[in-house]
Amino acid sequence: KDFEKNIDFELLFKGFKNNYSVIDNIKDNFIVHTNENAPCYKIILIDTNTKTHKDLIPEKKDLLDSVWPSGKKLFTNYLKDSTSRMYHFDLKGKLENEIKLPTLGLTTGSWGNKDDKFTFYTFTSFIYPTVIYKYDLRKQKSSVFKKSELKVNPNDYEMKQESYESQDGTKIPMFIV
Repeated sequence: KDFEKNIDFELLFKGFKNNYSVIDNIKDNFIVHTNENAPCYKIILIDTNTKTHKDLIPEKKDLLDSVWPSGKKLFTNYLKDSTSRMYHFDLKGKLENEIKLPTLGLTTGSWGNKDDKFTFYTFTSFIYPTVIYKYDLRKQKSSVFKKSELKVNPNDYEMKQESYESQDGTKIPMFIV
């Protein structure tokens, strides 16, 4: 109870209109994934001393589905037409690299520590069983860390993405395998 008396909490986000997820911190600043004034999400940097924030990674037209820190870097997963696009940024929001994926598919990442030299992510698609990749931050290259033991050769299959226009004109992405 004495511990609780010595803590002054301050409200950073008011209400439940928007989503806020604290991703990491840089000293007294918080890195936050939010949809505040950004329906497709963005990353902001909040100065906890001045209670101000600025865009670190501005909103794009594609949905910023997830972000994770590792090795003093930020890794983002954007969804474009139902498939992932991965990028890695420095902590100032500067794009350092687009992470090339084997084909159209989905990725998920794993959080790391500030002193990590690698991060890990999974990739899967209709023709690729799930693969875990190890991404070397210094070399900016991915390598297979662990893959499914299923005997599937993706080269034996063809996959393409098409779009179908609904009655109201909305383009719906679909995959043909």
